[in-house]
Amino acid sequence: MTEYTNTEHNASRSDIAIIGMSGRFPDAPDLDQFWQNIRDGIESIRDLTDADLLASGVSPTVFHKANYVRRRAVLDNTDLFAANFFGYTPREAAMTDPQQRFFLECAWHALEDAGYDPERMTGLVGVYGGSSMNTYLWQAAQDPEVAASIGTLSSDMGNAPDFLSLRVSYKLNLRGPSVVVQSACSTSLVAVHMACQSLLNGECDMALAGGVSIQFPQAGYPYREGGIAAPDGHCRAFDSAAQGTVPGSGVGIVVLKRLTDAVADRDSIRAVIKGSAMNNDGARKVGFTAPSSEGQAAVIAESQALADIEPDSISYIEAHGTGTPVGDPIEVQALTHAFRSGGSVAKGFCALGSLKTNIGHLDAAAGIAGLIKTVLSLQHRQLPPSLHFVQPNPACQLETGPFYVNTQLRPWSVDRSSSVRRAGVSAFGIGGTNAHVILEESPALPPRPSSQPASQLLLLSAKSATELEQMTTNLMSHLVARPDQELADIAATLQLGRRELAHRRFLVAQNRQQLFEGGERWISGEQHRQNQGVVFLFPGQGNLSVGLSAGLYRTELIFRQTVDTCADLLRPYLKLDIRTLLYPEPGQEQQAEASLQETAFAQPVQFVLSYALAQLWQSWGIQPQAMLGHSLGEYVAACLAGVFTCEEALQIIAYRGALMQKMPIGSMISVALSEEAVRARLVPGVEIAALNGAELTVVTGPRELVSAWQEQLSADGITYRPLRVTRAFHSALLDPIIPEFVAALRGIALRAPQIPYLSNVSGTWITASQATDPAYWGAQLRQPVQFIQGLHVLQSLPSGAWLEVGPGASLSGLARRYQQTAKQDQTFTVVASMPHPKDRRSEDLVLLEAVGHLWLAGVLLNWDALVDPHWRKVPLPTYPFERSSFWYGPKGHPSAEPPESLPEPASTPSPQLVERAEDLASSRISVIEEIIIATWSELIGALQIERETDFFLLGGDSLVASLVIARFTEILDVEVPLRFIFEHPIVSELAIAIEELLSEEGKD
Repeated sequence: MTEYTNTEHNASRSDIAIIGMSGRFPDAPDLDQFWQNIRDGIESIRDLTDADLLASGVSPTVFHKANYVRRRAVLDNTDLFAANFFGYTPREAAMTDPQQRFFLECAWHALEDAGYDPERMTGLVGVYGGSSMNTYLWQAAQDPEVAASIGTLSSDMGNAPDFLSLRVSYKLNLRGPSVVVQSACSTSLVAVHMACQSLLNGECDMALAGGVSIQFPQAGYPYREGGIAAPDGHCRAFDSAAQGTVPGSGVGIVVLKRLTDAVADRDSIRAVIKGSAMNNDGARKVGFTAPSSEGQAAVIAESQALADIEPDSISYIEAHGTGTPVGDPIEVQALTHAFRSGGSVAKGFCALGSLKTNIGHLDAAAGIAGLIKTVLSLQHRQLPPSLHFVQPNPACQLETGPFYVNTQLRPWSVDRSSSVRRAGVSAFGIGGTNAHVILEESPALPPRPSSQPASQLLLLSAKSATELEQMTTNLMSHLVARPDQELADIAATLQLGRRELAHRRFLVAQNRQQLFEGGERWISGEQHRQNQGVVFLFPGQGNLSVGLSAGLYRTELIFRQTVDTCADLLRPYLKLDIRTLLYPEPGQEQQAEASLQETAFAQPVQFVLSYALAQLWQSWGIQPQAMLGHSLGEYVAACLAGVFTCEEALQIIAYRGALMQKMPIGSMISVALSEEAVRARLVPGVEIAALNGAELTVVTGPRELVSAWQEQLSADGITYRPLRVTRAFHSALLDPIIPEFVAALRGIALRAPQIPYLSNVSGTWITASQATDPAYWGAQLRQPVQFIQGLHVLQSLPSGAWLEVGPGASLSGLARRYQQTAKQDQTFTVVASMPHPKDRRSEDLVLLEAVGHLWLAGVLLNWDALVDPHWRKVPLPTYPFERSSFWYGPKGHPSAEPPESLPEPASTPSPQLVERAEDLASSRISVIEEIIIATWSELIGALQIERETDFFLLGGDSLVASLVIARFTEILDVEVPLRFIFEHPIVSELAIAIEELLSEEGKD
């Protein structure tokens, strides 16, 4: 586990880490813009024109009144929602309160910011959130046609605040506590406190906490004397001219985790919650809506005590700060009382600020907005200005207390009392529920161990091609802005912390320069089926050279450990260490190269490299569904299948290579001719060794005979290629050693294969009797390799990829050529694990590109095993939702696009549907299909439905299904079982089922 490197943090088991955040606020669609606006002292409160107010649905008789203030902190694009991403039907989306839509999107972004994919998270994740009163449904209901459709269960669930957190838990598959919090203006900070308590009590392992407030219309407001709304549309917290606040909209969520767990899990810790508390004022105050200095002071003091810190170690307070003449002095009085409780008399050491001066009062989201602002301030080590403060409110008595209002951007320095930056955040709700949180900057991370730069695999995926393009652009812009982030951390966060979706692309780079130069090297693809199987292809002897696999030996632990183990096991048989051949000392390269060409050493080395690569792939979660080895490669397949152990296989291969080494010199060539054409040209002593393709045959025999045969090929203009071997494998020259080899195998207890693989002898699946018969392995040594026949058999498998596992790329090349010429209905991704001898790219780059291609093909990988062992999660751009407009009634803000037209569901079937139902006898099936399509369109809101459309792919669920069945029953005058939709979700299939039901019921 990572330990603190700064003892000033006074780590406690009750510490809670903030590991992710997301929010959308006035003039700030993301937190980067939010921080920039706060840092620069921007007031995001707009002046509203007549046109703005009319578009929001406000009557001129209202906004032309003298007391109407044309100012508001507006949240843009409240009509837009990523309905398709979250599986909402168009009608369901339109009937859902934008507060719940925004909260759901924000929850997804917060988890992504924390580096977590909900689908792959373990443990219990809780959701604590609250919202303001739903004014969207009320506003929409002013339209009589819309009002007719309101009141159904689906509209209730999309609009009642009770379902805010529950909907997030359902859509994101989170199984911890899911609680809606309602305490007026303190709602979202209370949600944070409750989430912390849930974590400390062990009720969940991670929690989302926050709130949302979007009130419609997003317009101005009437000013009333004695109220909390400012007459001039400016919030002047703690100023002598303060007269109130301004309404605003926004949403924010933080992701919380026990600090000990966050450190162990390499989370990006934005800040630490040292303590939090909540209480209520009770009845000892002027009125229900009035604040209480006593209650506020108590909750602040309690949170400080729980944090186990001295008040004067706190150097910033994000105040509730509503800017009211009565509320501000009460808040400062409460703060002063809490800070003075320890006896300190220091003055003016703690900065005071209020976010409401920037974005107004966000009601239920006010507390989370202030918390996020303070976390960002801690991260940037800057104190942003609190706006509109000119002359202090005398009643606040700031000059005698611990506080000063910070009016300009300044570095957040530490002082005598603490070397750690700490802050407090307050939120006080109407009705008296108070909340206060103590924050501390994140602990310093320990230095990373130095390591050589290795290639990194960056993955991106999205639901649509346009989202994928935007995602790529956002990532590249982010990397320019964040040069401090390690490439290994970025790669690991993308691999482990993002949902794997259909539209995919990847890029392999060793450093940032390669990354920025690789804009044209992103490799893209669309994955249609997940968890695709992989076929392993194992090459035979060849393609060995000094230094081969040195890159993998240096960077991949599993590969290195396997090579080391095999080298030690082979030493008694070979009388040398194969590592001295692969990775020789300086000056020994030439001798090592010569040894690698000798069959006695080449075959064991070839086996070890393929076997070690296979072990590496398996550690990454790639288990072969089938295997095909070429000659020597069949032994690797048999070993992985359990026919013999690794130690037994090494003994067999060493003995096999030694026997072959004793045989006369021979040659092998690959000829660009079919088997029939080659046989017509063969001369005595020259034989076929392998059938590698329809027009690619390997010939073998004594060197002088093969050389003479080559001359004839050259004379006839036929293409051929000599193979890099010194013996004539699969030829009569090996006949003398076969009995001896078979006899040696009889001393080993061969076992039936546990993974299917193909026989070189038959070209089809190996049988248990063949694999356990020593005579089979003698025939395998001698008979031609039926490689193309093996490929033909593999073509029938529902595989995702064919992966060459071994040195070079010869088999993957043959496999691609086969797929191009065979013209089969399906093709598979074909990749090699190592570079071709002429490929100058690094081995780790080629290997990671192979991983990327498998991922494009839909193969599931164990990313935990693939990432850098010292990686840390880092915040990266979140999902660029492709949103559409879903709206009933006026838009509620001046920037919205015209409303999208959605068909309104009628309370009874349309006359046209009834008329078509009466005509069933004429063309029953087609009419039923029309009724199904019309009903689905009406109740789901989908506009394009065909005969083969799937109900559930449209976004239908059990609730909509029950409404559909009720409509069918009414139209067709027959009881249609609900199970019909689940058993026959396709329009054409459902029509047949209903037609059969009608026939059984005797309906004409």
